Amino acid sequence: TPFRVQQWVLDSQNQQLTGAIIKNTDTAEETVLLVEGAFVMIGATPNTDWLRGVVSLDGEGLVQLRSATQSSVPGIFAAGEVSDNVYKQAITASAAGAQAAIDAERWLRETRGVHRHVEVPATGPPDSNKEEEKQAATGGERQ
Repeated sequence: TPFRVQQWVLDSQNQQLTGAIIKNTDTAEETVLLVEGAFVMIGATPNTDWLRGVVSLDGEGLVQLRSATQSSVPGIFAAGEVSDNVYKQAITASAAGAQAAIDAERWLRETRGVHRHVEVPATGPPDSNKEEEKQAATGGERQ
């Protein structure tokens, strides 16, 4: 839409929202719009200009996805308001970001052989603690 909020209008007594001064970006005309509430949508215009020519974008500039988070280029994943044309909200972007991270980790594992390294503490031979466990269970007496 060609309108942008220039300023929110609050009731001076109770600080409740009563309106918004909006500007028509085509004509520069400002109008007061009376409202009782507002829902501010972040990410309405996706920040994807830097991806032009790198991945496939649709007419709105959203990253076109081949699967849940995979872009048209293997190894480049997208999430949230850069690819979501329905919800465009921070909470769904957070969940989609987690999905993209998992997809990226899986892609690295499958295509680059990258694996997690988990440190396992040394505990000695498997049965080395059996005698100590017996002593603890019997109050310290040896069997």
